[in-house]
Amino acid sequence: MIKNNNFITGMKYLYLLVFYALLSGMFYPIINKQYPDKVFNGIMILWIGLAGILLIYKGAKESGNNKMRYLIFGSVITFGDLFFIFAATGKFG
Repeated sequence: MIKNNNFITGMKYLYLLVFYALLSGMFYPIINKQYPDKVFNGIMILWIGLAGILLIYKGAKESGNNKMRYLIFGSVITFGDLFFIFAATGKFG
């Protein structure tokens, strides 16, 4: 039973990886014969944003001493991700 639970967890993360790859436009560089480095940057930006939002969610659900830590770290990661988004689009700096 434990192996099945690990399999389901692994499939969940594989599904998220494929979803983010498609969301970041994975097929565009393949069709236009360009370098896929921006796709990988887009996937990493999405993963960082997901980590920040999950920390904020966990902080909102937490009731204890770690609540503010989760909220602060989640907010910092999310705002850092916003910086990466602007840097990737060329609208910052």
